[in-house]
Parts: sequence; C-alpha cells; structure tokens
Amino acid sequence: LSGTTFSAGTVAGSVDLVCTAGSKSAKLSVTISAAPLVSLDKTEIEGIANITSDETIHATAYNYTDIISYSWSSANDTIVSVSGETAAGTIKFLHEGNTTVTCSVELVNLSGNTVTVEASANVSVGKQVSRISAVLKNASKTYPENTNVPASDLTVTATYSDGQTASVNDFTVSEPLVSMSDNSIKISYTEGGVTVNTDLTVVVVKAT
Repeated sequence: LSGTTFSAGTVAGSVDLVCTAGSKSAKLSVTISAAPLVSLDKTEIEGIANITSDETIHATAYNYTDIISYSWSSANDTIVSVSGETAAGTIKFLHEGNTTVTCSVELVNLSGNTVTVEASANVSVGKQVSRISAVLKNASKTYPENTNVPASDLTVTATYSDGQTASVNDFTVSEPLVSMSDNSIKISYTEGGVTVNTDLTVVVVKAT
C-alpha cells in the first residue's frame, strides 16, 4: 500500500484499509484523531462606545491533551480592546464601528503535536449622544428684551460617547423668550431615544 493517497474523514476512529489483487491481499490499519478546535460562547456582540459595560467572552477547547496558552486580540483596537490570558476575554467598547475579536489557543493535540487553533466573534459598536453645546452664529448679536431667540440663530454641536462630534439641526429651543432678568435659553436634542440639554446665555438690551 505504499505510495497510495487516502482521504481522511471528519470523524475520529480507526479503520483497516485492505487491498486485494487476485489471491493476494494487504492490510493497513489507520487511526484518525479528532482535530483540535476552539469555540466561543458568543459569536455576535453589540455595545455602545464607552456606555456598555465591559463584556466577558469565554472560549472552550476540544480534542486536546494539554493547553499551553490562551491569547486574545482585536482586529481594530480603536473600536474595541480585548484582554485576557485565560479562557475568558474582556471586551471594552471604545468607538463606533465593526470589527472582530479572536481567541488563539496553543495546545497539544491528541497526536502529541503542538498546534494553534483560533475562533473569532463579530463585534458591532454604536455610539450614543452624550451632550450638546450651542453658540450664536453671530457672536456679537444682541436681542431686545421680551423677544424670542430663533433656532436659526444657533449652531448646535452634539458630542457622542466615543468622542465624535457633529453639527445637528433638529434641536428644540424650549424657552426662547429672553428678558432683562432672564437672558438664558434652553436647548434640547434627542437622538436614539436619548435627550440632552444645554443652556445658552445671550446679551439682552432694553427695547427702545
């Protein structure tokens, strides 16, 4: 049977291969060991940057005689970080985006060879509005007492949980009327079910 190529199955076990030619036969006993592998208890993970608590993910190895080491890595450390030197890895959600985390396990397989096996999980990170700031488009503009400050006079910027900023337009000025005794307006902005507020002080002058 030398020089012959065989295809191994996917199930571990032993088998006898017999070749017969006329009255002659030869037998080869083959033992196939189960391949080592590793799986994760979570394969799809979601979180909000700097809002969602750290998440723990666990790895389980199969078909081995000894585990040498575990290591965890992130395909993009700016989106998520992952730490751990055991079967448990800790994920931190840092920035909006999508990436993967991988557990690599160095182990001794059933044949006595040292190999490395890996498993990965997909991670999706969103962001949440944290606060807003507002300024007048014309910083030197003044308002007569007992008039409203129109929303069109304002520039409002939202800051998100991952540090990103963006100008927003669909904000609300809930108390636009200003007077000599109350020269502050209240501004609200809602995104993703989260509402944030800020105040802006303007210069009010007596009406002539």
